[in-house]
Amino acid sequence: MKKFLETLLVGLFFLWACSDDSTYSYEITGVTDAGEFIDTRDNKTYHCIEIGDQIWMAENLAYLLPGGNLAGCATWQETYFDTLSVPLNDSEFREALSTALETGKIDESPCMDSLNNFMLGYGVDESSVWYEMYYEMFAPTYLPSVYLKNNPDASYDKIISDMKDSVSGNCYYLIYPQIELFANNMRISKIPEYALTNYQKAEENNGNYSQTYGMLYSYEAALKAVPSEGDWRLPTDEDWKKLERFLGMSEGEVLKDNDWRGTNQAEYLKADKNGIGFNVLYGGGKIYTPRYNKMEDDQTFINKGRNAYFWSSENLAETDSTRVGIMRSIATWTNQILRSTTRFENEDGHPTMYNVRLVKDKK
Repeated sequence: MKKFLETLLVGLFFLWACSDDSTYSYEITGVTDAGEFIDTRDNKTYHCIEIGDQIWMAENLAYLLPGGNLAGCATWQETYFDTLSVPLNDSEFREALSTALETGKIDESPCMDSLNNFMLGYGVDESSVWYEMYYEMFAPTYLPSVYLKNNPDASYDKIISDMKDSVSGNCYYLIYPQIELFANNMRISKIPEYALTNYQKAEENNGNYSQTYGMLYSYEAALKAVPSEGDWRLPTDEDWKKLERFLGMSEGEVLKDNDWRGTNQAEYLKADKNGIGFNVLYGGGKIYTPRYNKMEDDQTFINKGRNAYFWSSENLAETDSTRVGIMRSIATWTNQILRSTTRFENEDGHPTMYNVRLVKDKK
């Protein structure tokens, strides 16, 4: 009886081992080196790999969009900013505003009309001997150009505050919308410079994340970041499915949604000894998470060193008013591949951000 049990256990072990091999063993052929691609926008070089009839970048895209975080492109733990976050230099703003007023780019005539009407109320017109005296007395209150000459060291904040003030006969508010638009346009012109500084500060603190993991992109930014040369595209959902089928994922698993799928297909994509050279690293991301506590910070970047997240180019309707993107995730703790949907931004308007791999068809 004892001998029979030993034989049975040995038989079951080999049966399990054979079953395991038949489930997870899959020989990968048709994978070759595809050389390099140089992105002429920033001269970064990407290694490429040919997989079946497709060519994939074997590194994450690292192109920094000119608007940086404001354009939906960020490095790890980079501070989110909006247009109003871009500071304006006091002296530069004063000089530019003075020039705009003097050249008529900002129309000061409503304030001049208001000043003349004020003086006419006292019987003083341009032919009056009193005109110059009244003008000198009241022009600083009515004309922004004169105000700036009389306040050569005024800060941006003080100028804006005074221009909005309508008390004591001050009529700067008549053209304040023009001044506000002028300041906003100045900020917009400064965005690339500010975005680069914002990015560089984050890189100093995160150990140059982008050099290893590439950039993190919102869905819209991922579409915009694709280079115009080289026939590259943001992978469609079908591009990812084709890759998964090539790696041996069954059709039933390929078609699953919002689930970890397959058997050991992710192992082939990871940057380890069993990989095919696709070299997935775990860059984490700025993940969509429902905010239950309104005091929580939705800017949190999570799962670096644990998960890799990638966009596909496709999106679909979740509700009549909400669309969601289709993504992929690969993790350290499983050899399956997640296919799921994700919202494009959190409740505070900060975007969901993932890494990007590009693909093209073999010619």
